Amino acid sequence: MIQQITKMGSFTFYDYAVLLIILTILSAIGLYYRYTGGKQSSTEEYLLGDRNQGVLPVALSLVASHMSGISILGVPAEVYFRGAIYSVANIALLIVIPVTVHLFLPVFFKVASMSVYEYLELRFGRHLRVLASLAYPVQSVLFMAVVLYAPALALETLSGLSTTWSILVVGSVCTFYSTVGGIKAVIMTDVFQFILTNLAVLTIILTVYLEKGSFINIWTAAKEGGRLNFSNFSLDPTERHTWWSLIIGATFTYMGTYAVHQSQVQRYLTLRDHRTALRTLYVSWPITTAFSLSMIFAGLCIYSKYQGCDPLMAHTIRSEDQLVPYFVVDTLSSCPGIPGLVVAGIFSASLSSISANLNSLATVSVQDYIRPLYQQKKKLFPTDKWTLWMTKLLACLYGCLLMVITYLARYMRGILQTGLTLAGLMGGPMVAVYTLGLFVPAANEPGAIAALLSGLAISVWLSFGGPKPPIVNLQSSTYSCLDNITTTSDLLTRPGEYFYLYRLSYWWSVVLSCLLAFTIGWLVSLYTTAVYKFSCNTDPELFSPPVMIILNKRKQSLKENISSVIHFENKKQNIN
Repeated sequence: MIQQITKMGSFTFYDYAVLLIILTILSAIGLYYRYTGGKQSSTEEYLLGDRNQGVLPVALSLVASHMSGISILGVPAEVYFRGAIYSVANIALLIVIPVTVHLFLPVFFKVASMSVYEYLELRFGRHLRVLASLAYPVQSVLFMAVVLYAPALALETLSGLSTTWSILVVGSVCTFYSTVGGIKAVIMTDVFQFILTNLAVLTIILTVYLEKGSFINIWTAAKEGGRLNFSNFSLDPTERHTWWSLIIGATFTYMGTYAVHQSQVQRYLTLRDHRTALRTLYVSWPITTAFSLSMIFAGLCIYSKYQGCDPLMAHTIRSEDQLVPYFVVDTLSSCPGIPGLVVAGIFSASLSSISANLNSLATVSVQDYIRPLYQQKKKLFPTDKWTLWMTKLLACLYGCLLMVITYLARYMRGILQTGLTLAGLMGGPMVAVYTLGLFVPAANEPGAIAALLSGLAISVWLSFGGPKPPIVNLQSSTYSCLDNITTTSDLLTRPGEYFYLYRLSYWWSVVLSCLLAFTIGWLVSLYTTAVYKFSCNTDPELFSPPVMIILNKRKQSLKENISSVIHFENKKQNIN
């Protein structure tokens, strides 16, 4: 009989030793960058690594931050319960990476600010920058709480350690090396964590491969169970996963992550120039896709393992988020040290996302709040040494706040959906605002503020409004369980009982919030310009390259026309 959830604490001395060694290494990396090189003696080095980081480390850091502990626990469970069609979301990167590289990044490198929100002040005005930078910490802390909860859940399930202690251990280590080591430590720990995370996923795949004898057997089991559901091209937006919801929804969600998110843009700016950033993103692209597909296949492997005795239906786990930790206990507990390695991989995936966000939150706080406050009071900005100390203190405080908020994560509806929802909460409105700034010369500050506020309101409403219908899984079975549990179908729902917008797939929330925010922002800009004569900075350098070319041509044409008129008037006067 499959062991019960209450017996899952199975960590041995070797597992704890593996986990302790890895946490020690992560802390040591932070200390190494604290006491080597420039010894974090300047804010520029602490936050941007002196803008001389290498292509491969930053590329792997981008991959590691994109694939958090939410992914390690959530993606295999999503595939197990609802099929491998989730893999279609990777197609969105075909759109997101080129758009980010060629249309967004050139402007950010021209502005060259530590805070991505400084662009908004240059293009629109101070008020928008304050609003955007205030919304960022709220969304970021909530998202990190979900990310931190993932390894805490795994550690609790596998070791028997309480959620309280699990959160304290993971959060403290991450806060420590992020605070003392700066962005260099963040990037290098991301590289180390990327390796560990891949080892964790490969361990799951190889374990099932050795048991089943071949990948064909795994694939056959997934096909028989209906998990290879790649043919859903339905146009119904209330279906959880279709080709359209995954491609379009993932495109808007990933744009919010890759193109305008502070932690990602800050990583790009650690590189020498835009050309180097271009190479870095294109290097990270296939690695991200390969890693994502490996997690999806891990979900199929776990399904083939439990094809005839679903742990959730057999009540051996309480929620789908415990599927991966349960698999580790059920399959690998007889191999000392291996469960510890897998948990370390889950830890690593989460820490890479959290550390980057802690560093970014400290950056935004200093650059968007403290520095302007001193400037408004007409005081000289504090010395760089004082600024550096304040940045580290804020990173530490945000880490402590994160650990407190994480306790609320236990009340969510699945970590993958919750994580993606929170990622898109501000992503949709911010993509709309930056799109207005980069591509619409007519956009002004009142329009951009209207876009941001309306987008956030719509996003919060669609994401957290309810009641929402329960999630329906693919059919599973318990025919091979020793308890001979009767096979039952999943919960049937009546869609008409729920408000239509609450029935939409979670992928569409970010799409609707972005499109509606953009439309509202554009209309408000046109109205306020026509009625109140509002205008904003239309310097061509603040626009995306294609728009900049058009504006420069117009500017040149205007100069030529003025020159022609002056020449004509001079000639006319000479004749007279």
